[in-house]
Amino acid sequence: DRRWPIYINKKKGWVCLGNPATNGKQLIEFAPNCIATMDGQELTAIWLHPEKLPECVATIRIAG
Repeated sequence: DRRWPIYINKKKGWVCLGNPATNGKQLIEFAPNCIATMDGQELTAIWLHPEKLPECVATIRIAG
């Protein structure tokens, strides 16, 4: 399965698609409130910070 997991930090409002670990990784903001996590040449996660999380967030597995 090549799908990335989705993690949501409701307290801080961030959504992570992929591996949420950022230690030792390069973080690149490629658009406002959109961050790519890179491990060398490999994209390991996309972080999104929407203005408001949708109400359906309660049905998604929450990280943190």
